[in-house]
Amino acid sequence: MSIKLITDSACDLSIDFIRENNIDVASLMVNLNGEFILDDLG
Repeated sequence: MSIKLITDSACDLSIDFIRENNIDVASLMVNLNGEFILDDLG
Protein backbone atom coordinates (compact mmCIF):
# COMPACT_ATOMS: atom_id res chain seq x y z
CA MET A 1 0.00 0.00 0.00
CA SER A 2 1.28 3.48 -0.81
CA ILE A 3 0.32 6.90 0.47
CA LYS A 4 -0.06 10.04 -1.67
CA LEU A 5 -0.13 13.55 -0.20
CA ILE A 6 -2.63 15.94 -1.75
CA THR A 7 -3.36 19.53 -0.76
CA ASP A 8 -5.27 22.47 -2.22
CA SER A 9 -3.89 25.71 -3.62
CA ALA A 10 -4.68 27.57 -0.37
CA CYS A 11 -1.97 25.63 1.47
CA ASP A 12 0.95 27.38 3.16
CA LEU A 13 3.68 25.23 1.59
CA SER A 14 6.51 26.49 -0.58
CA ILE A 15 6.66 25.47 -4.24
CA ASP A 16 10.06 23.88 -3.56
CA PHE A 17 8.65 21.77 -0.71
CA ILE A 18 5.72 20.65 -2.87
CA ARG A 19 8.05 19.61 -5.69
CA GLU A 20 10.64 17.94 -3.43
CA ASN A 21 7.96 15.83 -1.75
CA ASN A 22 5.94 15.04 -4.89
CA ILE A 23 2.73 16.53 -3.44
CA ASP A 24 -0.29 16.91 -5.72
CA VAL A 25 -2.13 20.24 -5.58
CA ALA A 26 -5.84 20.66 -6.32
CA SER A 27 -6.37 24.16 -7.72
CA LEU A 28 -9.26 26.14 -6.28
CA MET A 29 -11.58 28.36 -8.30
CA VAL A 30 -12.08 31.81 -6.80
CA ASN A 31 -15.14 33.91 -7.69
CA LEU A 32 -14.17 37.58 -7.59
CA ASN A 33 -17.08 39.88 -8.50
CA GLY A 34 -18.49 37.30 -10.92
CA GLU A 35 -15.13 36.52 -12.53
CA PHE A 36 -13.82 33.01 -11.90
CA ILE A 37 -10.07 32.83 -11.38
CA LEU A 38 -8.05 29.61 -11.14
CA ASP A 39 -5.72 29.65 -8.12
CA ASP A 40 -2.76 27.66 -9.42
CA LEU A 41 0.06 28.64 -7.01
CA GLY A 42 1.81 30.52 -9.70
